[in-house]
Amino acid sequence: VVFGLGLWDAVKPYDCRKSANDNNPTSRLRQAFEWATSFAGPDSTMLWRTIGYQKDGIGTELIQHLNGQTMEVLKGSQMRRARRSAVPLNASIVDWATAIYPRSFGDQRIDGDIHAHYGLEARLLLIQMLVHEIKQRTPS
Repeated sequence: VVFGLGLWDAVKPYDCRKSANDNNPTSRLRQAFEWATSFAGPDSTMLWRTIGYQKDGIGTELIQHLNGQTMEVLKGSQMRRARRSAVPLNASIVDWATAIYPRSFGDQRIDGDIHAHYGLEARLLLIQMLVHEIKQRTPS
């Protein structure tokens, strides 16, 4: 199962969750991650992809912070699961944000239909990274 917050869910939470009381992206990331990890079991794998960037660079520092938080939250979730259960948390992070960073801004951007979306090549890169991670986790 692949999870991840969207760019606007991070940068424009007030638009994405008008009815929610919590527009703090960090706490929403933690809530989403805890919810997502409930799906990961011994027969399933949870892959969390990091958040990409907006073409104009707005929110870049926040996104980098959230992507760093994602790494920390995964480690914490794995440690908590190890203390509570003999079944490890079968989850990992696909760091798409780092891979796509050089092609995220200005004229170098792999453009999609709107400034928050990437184009085909960037999406294919994400698919390639997901498949690679799955193959790494699959016993020979």
